[in-house]
Amino acid sequence: MFALVKFLEEFDSNRLYVVDADTILDFHPKSTDDFDNRAIYSVFWVDENSENTQAYKAQVLLLAESKEELDNKKSCKRVQIPKIRMDSDDDEPSNIQDRKEASQKRKNAQAHAKSNTYAKILEKHVKDVQRKAKGDSCSQPRHQGPLVANPHRFDVMVMPNLYGNIIDNLAAGLVGGAGVVPGASYSSDCVIYEPGARHTFGEATGKNIANPTAMFLCAAQMLRHVNLHYYATLVKDAVEKVIKSGKVRTRDLGGYASTTEFTSAVIQNLPH
Repeated sequence: MFALVKFLEEFDSNRLYVVDADTILDFHPKSTDDFDNRAIYSVFWVDENSENTQAYKAQVLLLAESKEELDNKKSCKRVQIPKIRMDSDDDEPSNIQDRKEASQKRKNAQAHAKSNTYAKILEKHVKDVQRKAKGDSCSQPRHQGPLVANPHRFDVMVMPNLYGNIIDNLAAGLVGGAGVVPGASYSSDCVIYEPGARHTFGEATGKNIANPTAMFLCAAQMLRHVNLHYYATLVKDAVEKVIKSGKVRTRDLGGYASTTEFTSAVIQNLPH
């Protein structure tokens, strides 16, 4: 869908502009008539020819399935595309993700949220560090506290790699440590599955004491990614049974089992 918007500060308030509705944050109307034209939204992207990804406050005045339909509704002769104001220092955009990367990251998050029936997506960056940032402005310290106090309020969090490293280590600590958290790195061509935390107890290499839970769950995620949902569930359920029983635990979980013993216990809980 496409929206006719009026920017409140950054652009000429007497002009109306057409933008893709997907670029408007927190804007999910069920139909072209199901939206509030008095509400204030943040338009994530407003210039098709720029690499800037700032969000701008705007009102949505009309909504249509196509630009032509929107043009007819407004009786516009020409679709206006707003130009983003660039700073005088042209050497600064090294801290800005380009449109393709930022848009793809948002699409991946939306697809993941939809496939897992999540309701909310939080886009996050540190405003004081990254002046030209994508999405809504969120303070890093302000969001670490709620994540610890009430992690269930967050469904999907989208952020650049730097802040993702901070959050994923924090989130790993909430659920038992680096040994139990799977992770995945997506590109347009492939997916790499690996432990989710960035510090994964490398000192345990070759000592047969590491917790293999993260790798088992990575395998389950990979199977689910290739639509082998039945087998993914078998692996995940087997791991959960071992952990819930509490009889076989590696040292990071308060036990003395070796990697081999934990792996054998998981295999025994798989249907034969």
